[in-house]
Amino acid sequence: MMPFRGQCLVRRSELMLLHGNWTEAAVEAQKAADWLARTRSESDAGAVYYQWAEVLRLRGDVAKAEEAYRNASQG
Repeated sequence: MMPFRGQCLVRRSELMLLHGNWTEAAVEAQKAADWLARTRSESDAGAVYYQWAEVLRLRGDVAKAEEAYRNASQG
């Protein structure tokens, strides 16, 4: 299961956003980002950064969201 850990965390965050649970979505997205930092999984980097950007955008943090979107496009 470990190879899919980052993807699972991203999907959990997406589902939480869909249901309006922004705080929980942020927690799961942060877990995904922490996992990415530990594993350096390039295959999951784009998805992790994109999901984090979505959480930031919805919370109104446009500057940080823009940076995360930029990272997503590079990862």
